[in-house]
Amino acid sequence: MSLVPHFMVQTIAASVGLESISDELARSVSSDAEYHLRELIQEARKFARHAKRSDLRVRDVNNALKLRNMESLYGYEGGEEGEGRAARTYSRASSMKVGEVFFVEEPKLNLNEIIHAPLPAYPLAPSFTAHWLAVEGVQPTIPANPSPMVIAELAAAEGLDPEFVGGAEAAAALASVKERVEDAEGGEPRGKKRVREARVVPFVKHVLSQELQLYYQKVTAAVIEGPDALRNECLKSLSVDTGISQLVPYFTHFVAFEVSRSLLNLTVLASLLRMASALLASEHINIMPYVHQLVPAVITCVVGRRISASPQDDHWALRRQAAEVLKSLCDEFGGAFVTLQPRITNTFVRALLEPTRPISTQYGAVVGLTALGVRTLELLVLPNLELLVRGLASALRDSDPIRSNEAVRLRGALARALLTVLEHKNLVWADGRLGQRRAPAPEDTVDARLTAAIALVPDVAVDLTA
Repeated sequence: MSLVPHFMVQTIAASVGLESISDELARSVSSDAEYHLRELIQEARKFARHAKRSDLRVRDVNNALKLRNMESLYGYEGGEEGEGRAARTYSRASSMKVGEVFFVEEPKLNLNEIIHAPLPAYPLAPSFTAHWLAVEGVQPTIPANPSPMVIAELAAAEGLDPEFVGGAEAAAALASVKERVEDAEGGEPRGKKRVREARVVPFVKHVLSQELQLYYQKVTAAVIEGPDALRNECLKSLSVDTGISQLVPYFTHFVAFEVSRSLLNLTVLASLLRMASALLASEHINIMPYVHQLVPAVITCVVGRRISASPQDDHWALRRQAAEVLKSLCDEFGGAFVTLQPRITNTFVRALLEPTRPISTQYGAVVGLTALGVRTLELLVLPNLELLVRGLASALRDSDPIRSNEAVRLRGALARALLTVLEHKNLVWADGRLGQRRAPAPEDTVDARLTAAIALVPDVAVDLTA
């Protein structure tokens, strides 16, 4: 049986004014129409199959028509199941002339209700806004970005360490939320489904490859407790590697955190300072946004009250090493942060002049001020030299060998500061007076020049081995 009978073609032709169409012509048009109709239905079924559906819908037919460059059907879009609306129902009507006709029943609308209905909300004008997803690998905490707890939750779901990705605070918050969920599931069975269904979908995901995570873990482990050869190779890699920009915030946070946790371990502190120096020496990373994390940790190593397990340990070398790192920070970023060096200088001056500070802290302050340059020594150390010498006199005569050794160390630091000023001005102290420096003779040694510098400080015994 034909899908398009020939009498239907004659009826359609008569409706458009073609009264006399032979049966042979009607059958030919009917056969051609059936061919195109079957072809159209096959194309529509392909669209339905690709949409994982078994039923044919209006949009499938429209897509097939568009594929054939034909005009779509009008008045039949939408209103299908699965689009938030109920499926349309068709009613049947019979006619003696046309036969059966199917049509869509539409609800009757009350014009009075439409007129008196409240106006819809005024549409907002389109606008655009911009925000930073990440700045130098660090995602800023703003409402447009996911919170650290959400990032930690995503990390935990993907098998990553929440503390490593989102920070310690995010990991603690995530643990607290899990505890509340467990309590709710154990105490109130009705709330179990509600708690599980509540989930925050973030805007972006923090991406850190497994390779970078492994690199971070290996480097930090080698810096803390690795053998010297491995530690040296890792620090060299930090200074020359070009693909660790994403890890810079993690490394600076690691240095700051471990310094506060390892204040009595000279070996670890020295390794951390070398790590900071390696990051500063790298030409392939930008560490400027994280200077505020490094500076407090390095200052702690310079003027910390106690940075070794025993006062007899050589913590003096560590203080000098930290002072050189601070000098590098000021030289490189002093132009970008105009208050960086003044704030560091104020910290050293307070540590040097407050009488309650221990001698080890005063030693670190002198070393730090010496590293910051001759101008700093002229303005801040030389005017207070007499006050510092008076404070050293009693400590040098102290019966406690530890205290007297600390005083000798501080005296040596002051001598080196004086020598720095003299060399900068091309002056020398000889025969109790200042004079212009002559060309160095072969017999001149560092010890002799230090002796001359310390001679500027009266009534102090000289111990150049300090």
